[in-house]
Amino acid sequence: MLPLANLTGDASQDYFSDGMTDALITNLASWPALRVISRQSVMRYRGSTKPLPEIARELGVEGVVEGSVVRSGGRVRITAQLIHAPTDRHLWAHSYERRLEDVLALQADVARAIAEEVRITVGTEGGQRPPRDRAVNPDAYDAYLLGRHHWSQRSAESLQKAIAYFQVAIAKDPDFAPAHAGLALAYGPALVYGDVPPSPAKAEMKSAALRALELDPDHLRSQLPFALFLLQHGRADLGWKQLERARALQPHDASVLASLAFVAATNGKPDEAHRLLRHLKDESARRYVSPVIPAFVHAALGEDDSAFALLEKAYGARDPLLIPVPILETQWGLRVPAERAAALRADPRFADLARRMGLPQPMPVTASRRPAPRPG
Repeated sequence: MLPLANLTGDASQDYFSDGMTDALITNLASWPALRVISRQSVMRYRGSTKPLPEIARELGVEGVVEGSVVRSGGRVRITAQLIHAPTDRHLWAHSYERRLEDVLALQADVARAIAEEVRITVGTEGGQRPPRDRAVNPDAYDAYLLGRHHWSQRSAESLQKAIAYFQVAIAKDPDFAPAHAGLALAYGPALVYGDVPPSPAKAEMKSAALRALELDPDHLRSQLPFALFLLQHGRADLGWKQLERARALQPHDASVLASLAFVAATNGKPDEAHRLLRHLKDESARRYVSPVIPAFVHAALGEDDSAFALLEKAYGARDPLLIPVPILETQWGLRVPAERAAALRADPRFADLARRMGLPQPMPVTASRRPAPRPG
């Protein structure tokens, strides 16, 4: 699923088209047996002029979905087309239009049509149920998309904006599970940056994650923040179980595989970490998986040469997931333990990478934090 084009002619509406792309990727990934390339892998092609066969080769896919979205007068229209990339042949195209209140149903309809077109059978084992087609308050959905937009920028200021927008979305539609999950996700890096008071922020992060799971036990984004909350508070056993639940929902999701490998690496299970790294490597043979993802696991394992080799590969690809590397945190909130972070920052290769990226030079870290408790 390539990024949907914004046909409004207003660049300030890019957050809406990006948010709709993100939602469609999530919906498509919920269908049984349909392997979908992750958002972080495809967003780099927004506005790209590369030929589709070249993009498909880089992603390791045969079928490509591209399209556009426009919002006007309280209605949303999505136009999508399925293309056999090796031959650049159009297989299917259709337009869908709904009221903004019915945007979730619109997304489900588009995902269902694409899935059926590629002969995916609904309800086979190993897949999720399709998302609920509930109505959503239009203002709440708009605030949610703005929250996702600012969250993805990862700066201290943008995270504060993301938190504020997610809170607005929740106030306007308290039962909208993605807004609660987004709030939980936003608090993770905000806590790392030290921009929110720890005690109330941790409490709200936990509350938001639990509420998201209560409203929808299956919208994967709520599984990860709750698992991270447990891990960061010394409950590695429960955090691990929560990650396993997330993996059951999305067995090929790179962020979930990496999270499991990272937890294994930081809790005395190097063999398990390497087994999961092999799964990530298998995934990367079929499609693009950001090299930053396994790099963090190698860093946690103390395998610095492998970590820096992967970071250099990501640098060569201009991978956007490199942006939070100077704070040694993944975009979904996993942090390299302080002892390992100190060793990495002391390595000349780390400062050289930050310099070439044009980012501020990292501050030294003191290795004072005790390792997380082992599961069980």
